[in-house]
Amino acid sequence: MWTDEEGVVQITDNPHRLPPGGDVERIRDRNRGDANGQSLPDKGQYIEAVTEKVEEEEAVSERTRETAEEEAHRRELEPKLEQAREEYALAKGLVEKRRRQYSRKRTRPSRDQYRHALADQAEKMEKLRELEKQK
Repeated sequence: MWTDEEGVVQITDNPHRLPPGGDVERIRDRNRGDANGQSLPDKGQYIEAVTEKVEEEEAVSERTRETAEEEAHRRELEPKLEQAREEYALAKGLVEKRRRQYSRKRTRPSRDQYRHALADQAEKMEKLRELEKQK
């Protein structure tokens, strides 16, 4: 029994079909005994053992793939998060500047600039929250 390069478990009783190299698990026939010299009581146990081993290998492979995908997602997301944090900090500073201007001159243009800065800050904060949720 061996796993080929595509991850498929191969089983054969023909030694000429074995792949080159030593990465082959030898399993004895139940009439001859298993690899430890003990006889296997029935084929069901053998199939269960092989199935469990294959399922375990698939689970490990799946966890490894998920971990790699998560890591790639994190690396892709980090620059976007950093940029969103910088944009939010700039918007926050602009709101403070516009607030001071509006408190000195209570004119319609200064009020409109202050409101626009507040709306921009809220938009940047929402974008930052969405990116942090994705993390």
